[in-house]
Amino acid sequence: MGQYLYQPKDEKEEENEKELKPEELLELLKKNRKEMLRIKYKKNRLCQRCRKNEIPKQMQLSSYSICRDCYLTEKAENNKYMIDVLSKKTNLIFQGNEIIPEKLYLGSVEDSFQKDELKKLNITHILMVGYYLNELYPKDFTYLNFEIDDNQNEDILKYFIPGIKFIENSKICFCHCIWGKSRSASIVIAYVMYHFKYHFADAFLYVRKRRRNVMPNYSFEEQLTDFSSILRYFDYDLQKVEDFINKIYDSENYKKEKNLKIGKNGAKKENNN
Repeated sequence: MGQYLYQPKDEKEEENEKELKPEELLELLKKNRKEMLRIKYKKNRLCQRCRKNEIPKQMQLSSYSICRDCYLTEKAENNKYMIDVLSKKTNLIFQGNEIIPEKLYLGSVEDSFQKDELKKLNITHILMVGYYLNELYPKDFTYLNFEIDDNQNEDILKYFIPGIKFIENSKICFCHCIWGKSRSASIVIAYVMYHFKYHFADAFLYVRKRRRNVMPNYSFEEQLTDFSSILRYFDYDLQKVEDFINKIYDSENYKKEKNLKIGKNGAKKENNN
């Protein structure tokens, strides 16, 4: 005869279960819980999309766990799809905001499709910040594209000076990313700091007052704060600021070599004495 799937417990096993104290039962439940989480952790350690890359530990117990590469790919696909959909719409409403009168506008990718409205505003240059953003009307506007992703690891500091120069050389510039919230807003805030000689906090509030959804990510805010310190140190001399930033990228030890320290309260020279 074959073995039964369910084997009846003998009397000794039943007695042992009855004799468990509340503390022992609690420990047993904790042990079972840990084992369940261990199995689940092992199961969810690989990305649910590519099944190759490991995912961050903080995401391994979530219901939708994907690795960073798949996350960025999915995000790019969604953005590309949204741009394709917008290109087919005909009833778009321009919702860009004037940041500096007769000089600078900030908006979303949706606004960039509205050629007639852009022309009415006398816009001559369009600064695009992001991936999959196309030069829609190259015969009508001068374009510049910074391929920047909106995440904490992106280095946006090196784009501030080229962005400021592009805006300065324009009659009226329209700057946009996908939503006009973080990436393009950071470039605009950098320009406002330079143009009005504002600190970061003042420039942020100035732009936020004119476009309510402006909210650079935490990393961009830190880099804008550093940029504000550099601007003040060199008394807003754009050429000196550009030379300094270029040397930062040329040499990791540039700050030490020049005895220069950048802090939240502004840049200052270190005292060698």
